[in-house]
Amino acid sequence: MLRPRALFAYGTLWFPELFEAVTGQRPRSSEAVLADWTALRVRGAVYPGLRRAAGARTDGRVYFDVAAATWARLDRFGSTTATSTPASGSPRAAALLF
Repeated sequence: MLRPRALFAYGTLWFPELFEAVTGQRPRSSEAVLADWTALRVRGAVYPGLRRAAGARTDGRVYFDVAAATWARLDRFGSTTATSTPASGSPRAAALLF
């Protein structure tokens, strides 16, 4: 799957220290808001999920210049939502939601 170079993290990976612990990388990042999406608890899971919701907002962090090796480590950590969307706080670049 061709991935953008930016990732929007809204759960555990929101925290740069945890992102680095999982991936071994600490790319440049910025706090951001994802409009019209809400984070919800996933039944039977210990991580949140995202669902579109008009007027909602989800706080998180956009990581920039995410390398291919970093994506591979993220794939082993969890799954990505195959949606690219702009998040405020980013330079209006599409980011994959994670």
